[in-house]
Amino acid sequence: MPQTDLAESLTASAARALGGEPRVENLRRLSGGASQESWRFTLAGPGGEEDLVLRRAPGGQARAAAAFVDLPTEAALLRAAGDAGVPVPALRWTLAEEDGLGPGYVMRAVAGETLPKKILRDPAFDEVRPRLARECGRILARLHATPERSLPELPRLDAGPQLKQLRSLYDGFGERRPVLELAFRWLGDRAPACERPTLVHGDFRNGNLMVGPDGVRAVLDWELAHAGDPMEDLGWLCVPSWRFGEIDRPVGGFGDREDLFAGYAEVAGTEVDPDRVHYWEVFGVLRWGVICLIQAFTHLSGRQRSMELAAVGRRVSETEIDLLQLLHPRERLPSPPAPTKLPGPRPNRRELTAAVAEWLREEAGPELSGRRGFHAKVAANVLDIVERELAIGPELQADETDRLRKLLERDGSRDELNAQLCAAIANAGITPDNTPALVDHLWGTTAGNLAIDQPRYASYRRLLAG
Repeated sequence: MPQTDLAESLTASAARALGGEPRVENLRRLSGGASQESWRFTLAGPGGEEDLVLRRAPGGQARAAAAFVDLPTEAALLRAAGDAGVPVPALRWTLAEEDGLGPGYVMRAVAGETLPKKILRDPAFDEVRPRLARECGRILARLHATPERSLPELPRLDAGPQLKQLRSLYDGFGERRPVLELAFRWLGDRAPACERPTLVHGDFRNGNLMVGPDGVRAVLDWELAHAGDPMEDLGWLCVPSWRFGEIDRPVGGFGDREDLFAGYAEVAGTEVDPDRVHYWEVFGVLRWGVICLIQAFTHLSGRQRSMELAAVGRRVSETEIDLLQLLHPRERLPSPPAPTKLPGPRPNRRELTAAVAEWLREEAGPELSGRRGFHAKVAANVLDIVERELAIGPELQADETDRLRKLLERDGSRDELNAQLCAAIANAGITPDNTPALVDHLWGTTAGNLAIDQPRYASYRRLLAG
């Protein structure tokens, strides 16, 4: 739908819902929102002006997505959570079929910042940052106390069914990875029952919080909401990927678990079980790893050819080091091997690849704006991965194969042995208890993968430094 037509339809929708003769002005598409469209606009009328945001299905067409709830249900959740004291954008109206805009709703715009790196590093947030973890605990306690009678119908998703769903997705790729197998096994053996399910946001993390110098102003993106274990939200907030490099502050990169738990207990009136939160943190890291695989195979399958999606596939190794650190922690890792020397004329293939990456990063990228500039950086990072794989990959793969042969006490190729190890972990034939060398092997393989895929990942750099 052309933007002018969208504005006209939105004006008619506002008149239907609010009455009067409103005018839609300054309509503009917001960045982000991979699963839904967001448009900001000013609604002008006899009563004054109001800054609003339209959230609707892409192109106005409802389609199957990774969301647990549809947009009308999201709108109902905003109203219910807001009534329970959760900071959310005020719902203005829900789109109707006769509006011709597809499923969606309109909410009041909230001023503030959602970019995690700004929240974590901008001096404007220096004063409030130390208070955010405790505030998040209070907000989550109120969210989980939202009365069931005020909620729309939601899917019930306990740990067991969610893990089964995640396993089904993972198995569909045919890309079996030993660390992920270990996490699936660990989680399956410890899946907690949820006797008192509550509303669960499902994606409560740094990046989905609108933050101002005074604190959290709004909780956004409710499409993964469901009924389930309230501790799931606390664990997801602590996943290392949502710390954005500030790994010493496990709650969103801005605070400590103790403050999060204290804020929750202050409102809920009950103490938080750290072991249960730990379970959901492990679950969250595994979930993010599978999401990375989903994005990679979306590209590899041809459904959506995308350099960016392909690159995300090499971030699975980030989740693997985080899983190992949660389940079998280490204090230090050895340095990666030095690059092997290449024969032949100079510049060799590694040096040529590095030259192209340098040009993309330092010359082409700064000349491009928006998504093109971002993709120039992604392209440079992809070439860096290729260069590192050429430089140290053969030695790391040889070491991995040697460890696999010793661990399994049999010969075979790296891929064959890796598949056998994954199967043995999945059926508990090999565990960290009955085969202590397993953990050493997984750490060695994961460290090698990170040295190629993401050597700047904060958790990896910390372990190298000891």
